[in-house]
Amino acid sequence: YLSLITSNRARWGQLGAYEDTLDTIMSSTPIDGAILAVSLQGESTFVAAAHLMRRQIPFIFLVGHITPDIPDQFDEIERVEEPVQPGALLHSMNLLIQD
Repeated sequence: YLSLITSNRARWGQLGAYEDTLDTIMSSTPIDGAILAVSLQGESTFVAAAHLMRRQIPFIFLVGHITPDIPDQFDEIERVEEPVQPGALLHSMNLLIQD
């Protein structure tokens, strides 16, 4: 699951595959923030998270009940556990973008 916030509008939804997620993150598309599941289609998303950090795009990890160990380099990234309350998640993302 990857949600992007661009130009004060949210684009919600799943991208087709992990490769699509990487392509979107690595493109020159302006991204103000992201909500990234720790695992997409059984694959960890830490490469995508590293690219978000490299681009200095703030993001939140969405974690489930079964989550792989998250590398230390992502210790400062906020984590929200599923199931989430949409309002609370939007509030967290708005605070993150405003920083």
